[in-house]
Amino acid sequence: MRLEKYSEDIANLVIRYAEDIKNDPLLSHVMDVEIVSLKLNQMATEMVNQYIDKDFSIDF
Repeated sequence: MRLEKYSEDIANLVIRYAEDIKNDPLLSHVMDVEIVSLKLNQMATEMVNQYIDKDFSIDF
């Protein structure tokens, strides 16, 4: 759930990592920081939803 909270503010992720990615000779050619931020948010939300949907009850 911390990942979901961390990835919640997509604009902040873009601001936080855009400069680093732009200045990295490898990442700048293979990554778009906006897409990565959106995907991170999507994956975190899906993980939380899967966790919530699981039935953790124990039948005796």
